[in-house]
Amino acid sequence: MLKNNEQAYVRGQKAAIIFKHLKRVVLTWDQRCMAWVKHHKLPTWLGHMPVVIAVLGSLAGILLGGVVIAGCLIFIWAIAFILQQIGQSTRVHITNWDKHPKSSHERFSRENNKDKSTNNGMFEPYDPEPYTYDEYDNRH
Repeated sequence: MLKNNEQAYVRGQKAAIIFKHLKRVVLTWDQRCMAWVKHHKLPTWLGHMPVVIAVLGSLAGILLGGVVIAGCLIFIWAIAFILQQIGQSTRVHITNWDKHPKSSHERFSRENNKDKSTNNGMFEPYDPEPYTYDEYDNRH
């Protein structure tokens, strides 16, 4: 069994091998693109563009994937939190109940609160059909 220092050394060796291989692949593609550009007599900076675009696209894809995974985790956490809160009841303590012994309907209804009523304290319910069809036909 390897010690922690030896395990870290082995992981470093593996990472170096992967990096060297990746670097070799990228430089090979860069040389191929440069050869194609020189063969077609185009500006040399165009030969580096496919490799740059591929590297930047890969980095953008990795970052976007991380953001999507983080967003999914936050969404799942929010759903779990909401489901956890559904079963819990919230206790409400009314501190001024002795001052206002009426029910909430009595305290806030318009017909009992004449000061805030728009029609001078008279309650007029809305009637959607004030006339019958016969009365309407006789009027017009």
